[in-house]
Amino acid sequence: MNQVTPLPEHENQDESEAPHLVARQTGDVEQTVDHGVAVANTGPVAGNITVNVAPETETAVEVDEWWRRWASSLPAPFLLADRHDAVTHLRECLNAKPTRPIGLYGPSRDEVIAFTAAALLTEHHGQPVDPDSFPVAYVVFSVHAWTHLAAGPPSILIALFDVPDADLAGAISAGHHVIRPMWPPDDMARATICLPRIARDEGSDELIMAGWTPRAADRDAALGRRNLRALRRKLAADPRADPHSGWTIGKLANY
Repeated sequence: MNQVTPLPEHENQDESEAPHLVARQTGDVEQTVDHGVAVANTGPVAGNITVNVAPETETAVEVDEWWRRWASSLPAPFLLADRHDAVTHLRECLNAKPTRPIGLYGPSRDEVIAFTAAALLTEHHGQPVDPDSFPVAYVVFSVHAWTHLAAGPPSILIALFDVPDADLAGAISAGHHVIRPMWPPDDMARATICLPRIARDEGSDELIMAGWTPRAADRDAALGRRNLRALRRKLAADPRADPHSGWTIGKLANY
């Protein structure tokens, strides 16, 4: 099985048209590179993929690529279990003219980004979202990458660093939607959208649809509700779980 290079952990811590960006093909991964800025973009692929991008050189990544690396065998609809109001609210914000950052609050930063990826890429019960519904979304790790992407066509920028207020305002005035992940100890009252915990019953149903047995689905849904990071680690360590099979890669890669 090909290995997927993981992104750095951020949980519980605490074809671009931007000027001067040059696309470079490396294996299955297209990188957009300019003096240290690397934007990973695998494009449509099927089956196994190899990500040949070192995390330390990568300062932005498309949200579907972030999901591929993060999810292990976890199905995206699991992240939306009993969160349909939050999905609707997020999509309404992204369909409106951007005027301010979208503060998205959840149990951890990784869970907020995973929810955002799922909401942008899939409908309830795994039906893919029309790829023309939203502009491309990036998870951005540095101010250098932010500056380049903000100078390009309107997109969705998800900040994984403390963006200076002037850079936030500049991106929004240029037509970009900005999502600011929030998690404890951030002030939940300042959030635009607050995520409830993943619902155990509905989450279990989504896992069963993805191939879990009912008993395993109930157990893993309970764990994911309590601690999504622990569930992700459990699935990644399970030799029976193929992170390149089934819903996770197949439908996301080909939607």
